Amino acid sequence: MDEQALKDKEPIKLIYSSQGPNYNKNMDYYVQIIAVSQETGDTVNILSPINNGFKESDGDSTFILLVKKILRLNYYKWTVKKLMR
Repeated sequence: MDEQALKDKEPIKLIYSSQGPNYNKNMDYYVQIIAVSQETGDTVNILSPINNGFKESDGDSTFILLVKKILRLNYYKWTVKKLMR
């Protein structure tokens, strides 16, 4: 796993996102996100404990990746926010 594949606040285009049954408050599962960096053109696979609620129509949208390292739990919390057009 390359924790530096994407940097904080990097714009990405969504290719695919799995969905969970709920918001995942207890972090029982990971959501898979496949995206393309708009800076490097690299395709990356992101595992996020946050169910971002993506829709099929979000595939043409650009998002900003927000990375927060939770030190006491030693994992990265990946969140993606949609850019307004």
